[in-house]
Amino acid sequence: MKKIGFSTHCFSRSLPIEEIVEFGLAHQFNAMELNVDQTTFNPEIVTNTTVKWIREISESGQVRFSMHGPEDINFSDLTAEGREEAIRKIEAALRLAAELKIATVVVHPGKAPVDRGSDGLAEARKQTVSALERCIRTAGPLGVKVSVENLCHVKGTVAPDIKSFRGMCEEVDLATIGVTLDTGHSFVDGLQNTVSVIGKYVDHIHIDDNSGQRSEHLELGRGNIDFQAIAEYFRKFEEIINIELKRTHIDNTIEEDGAPVLRSRDYLLQLLNGAPNS
Repeated sequence: MKKIGFSTHCFSRSLPIEEIVEFGLAHQFNAMELNVDQTTFNPEIVTNTTVKWIREISESGQVRFSMHGPEDINFSDLTAEGREEAIRKIEAALRLAAELKIATVVVHPGKAPVDRGSDGLAEARKQTVSALERCIRTAGPLGVKVSVENLCHVKGTVAPDIKSFRGMCEEVDLATIGVTLDTGHSFVDGLQNTVSVIGKYVDHIHIDDNSGQRSEHLELGRGNIDFQAIAEYFRKFEEIINIELKRTHIDNTIEEDGAPVLRSRDYLLQLLNGAPNS
């Protein structure tokens, strides 16, 4: 059975993590991604009762959870203190993932915070590679895998195109690191080209739509991504596909929690089953 889930990122930051997980259970999702942030799923304030409850769901096999590490970090921060803090936060997420019996933690590559020129960008890339290597050394004994996400669209990223992104992952070691494909981040290189470059290394997918100009994390079918072009890749993919949306639509309206996730699942299931999407 396909592992189709959603990120807690799809929901209002004011909604408790318990309610979001209950939504997934009520609608029979068999995967979910816990997005570590300061509100919905904050490791520093989540209760022991909630941790135990999520672990029990995970151990039951009813839901396969993944985790998205904190996004307020930069492996290539200008300061050594900032770089160490980034690693500390990801290592804390890795330990929490192990406690929850979660096998995959998604992380973002670093970025150069200012224009540092070609030499500065190369140094920033080395810093990200070194940080990822350290995180992998922490993750291994915990039984958790670090999966780095394609963020080629982000200004200042240490991997500004998909070939340099793959090269960065090769420097770290593709035998020990995972790769997360975000469909909406792929407009820089084109989704088909992105899949052709990193597809065989991908162990986790974030699926979302956009207008083709920027990453908008739209409901599937609301943007211009040609998902049919890589439908066969999705059909053969055996790991988790998580729907990852923002609540603000392309027309700046905000819809109720949950409905766009359910419609996106219907869209994805039609795609996987070979039915045309309207």
